[in-house]
Amino acid sequence: MKKRWIAPVLALALLVTACGNQASQPAQDDDQGSAPAKTEQTNTNKAAQMAEDDIAQAKADKEAAFDKFKDLHADMDLTQFELSYDNGRLVYDLEGEKDGQDVDVVLDANDLSVIKDDLDNDDDATVDPAISKDMLAKIDALVEEAIKDREGSYATGYSLSHDDGRWVLDVETKDQNKQEVEYSYNLETGELIEKDA
Repeated sequence: MKKRWIAPVLALALLVTACGNQASQPAQDDDQGSAPAKTEQTNTNKAAQMAEDDIAQAKADKEAAFDKFKDLHADMDLTQFELSYDNGRLVYDLEGEKDGQDVDVVLDANDLSVIKDDLDNDDDATVDPAISKDMLAKIDALVEEAIKDREGSYATGYSLSHDDGRWVLDVETKDQNKQEVEYSYNLETGELIEKDA
């Protein structure tokens, strides 16, 4: 009678041991590592992809870009100031003019290396006012206001120029669905001039 119980007990012991070993091993997913690690990596990649054109990635600040422009062209008045992506590269695009000449300087927004420095004769008789360095301090608050308007949005670029007798900051944004909205602010008063979806 004892011999009849040996086989079922032995089979049960083997089954419990096999299940225990399988449970202790992490779940594999196509040789890519564990399933939770792969999910975490996918979420990280999505976040990086969503913000790949976020201007917050600029390592060189706008004041340093202003100084670099003045180092290159001390006699020129800076009349337009822009931070945006050009062919996947984050750049400062700075325009200036003086005495019948204009200049377009493009700087890498990470190390301020010169990408472009073109000096030309200016055929336009209109003289734009100059941007002063202290004006740049007002930009960040308005960019922040624009991205707070829509949940999950971020800034993809901005430009400062003189238009209709006032300094206008245009801020371009995207949300998580890649929907673009542009905001125009009066730099001096902070007033929203226009929101263009």
